[in-house]
Amino acid sequence: MKRRSDALPLVLLATAGWTLVAVVMLFELRIFTWLFVFGYLVLGLAYLAAAICTVVAVAGLWRRAGPRWAVPVLVACLLAPAGIYATDWVYAFATGYYRAFRHDFATVAAMSSRGEVNPREYYGDPLPRAVRHLSVNGRVAHIVALDHDSGATFLPQWEGVPDGAVGFAYLDPGTPPDAELDCFADQCRVRYTLGDGWYWLTRG
Repeated sequence: MKRRSDALPLVLLATAGWTLVAVVMLFELRIFTWLFVFGYLVLGLAYLAAAICTVVAVAGLWRRAGPRWAVPVLVACLLAPAGIYATDWVYAFATGYYRAFRHDFATVAAMSSRGEVNPREYYGDPLPRAVRHLSVNGRVAHIVALDHDSGATFLPQWEGVPDGAVGFAYLDPGTPPDAELDCFADQCRVRYTLGDGWYWLTRG
């Protein structure tokens, strides 16, 4: 029992290190929008922290509990980068964020249906404070379809330099899901269907 109680904090330390990497990957789009190329520094520091946590945890487990604990933890930590690399973090973010804040997305959809999203402001107008977190820049824009007389209400989650964006879109009536849209000077199209008229747009 004592070995188990001694080992648990070190197992949690290793887990925390790789959880940090996963969280950074989950919010990678927003991090790179806010920090530009310094986002790579954040990502690198997260991996460095995970590696340090792994070394400290495995070494401590070997001393306190022997290979029975240390080896499985080491194997799990070595496999963690492969699992992180194989995960579609864009899908995880898009679906998870939408499900977590579905009510707030419904608020923006209602604004769009009432014609409260200004199509004349290219990069959009500020969102109400309560739902400002839905957009990486705190704004909601109306983007146009390139081959239809319609468009979509757009909540960017990543913005490029100088142009381009990806994010959530609430399609106008008459805009087909396969339409190409103008995401701040980049062509974008639907990648994921989220429900209730909401989609995830990606470049290409």
